[in-house]
Amino acid sequence: MRRKPGRTEFVPVRLCKRDACLWAERAGPDGSGRLAPLLEATGLAVLPAREEHIRTGDALAIIPFMPGAIQPGPAMRDV
Repeated sequence: MRRKPGRTEFVPVRLCKRDACLWAERAGPDGSGRLAPLLEATGLAVLPAREEHIRTGDALAIIPFMPGAIQPGPAMRDV
């Protein structure tokens, strides 16, 4: 995902555990007025102001809504 640097953003995400890691997937499309992604979200990913590119697998700060609600996901396998 490419973004304009200079401001911290909070993105609704679905959190799940895979192997020993916590993974986050976007809960829906972009837009400050979109509320539907919040219905599916189990947390917020914090996109730092200094980062212009966020790539799959990048480490991000996460704010879980309810830590006990994080679901186990499928195990990751090397391909």
